[in-house]
Amino acid sequence: MTNDTTHELIFELIREERKFQDKKWGIKKHHDLKWNAIMLEECGEVSKSLIEGGSKEDLIKEIVQVATVAVAWLQINYGEKIKRGK
Repeated sequence: MTNDTTHELIFELIREERKFQDKKWGIKKHHDLKWNAIMLEECGEVSKSLIEGGSKEDLIKEIVQVATVAVAWLQINYGEKIKRGK
């Protein structure tokens, strides 16, 4: 498997998780402090998986959730930046 293929598969996991989260929670426009709390909670899930010796699949799932929250947070901030014209 090439590096480009791996990247595409990873980004597809994130895209699918974004769709799932948007369907489950709707599009959220939280304050940055709230996004930070959500991100830390998701990072805690990664730590929990590592500490408890979870499977590689569980670890990957948790890391994808961290990446997905980061993307959602970035999309909100980047969207606001575009609206401000900066």
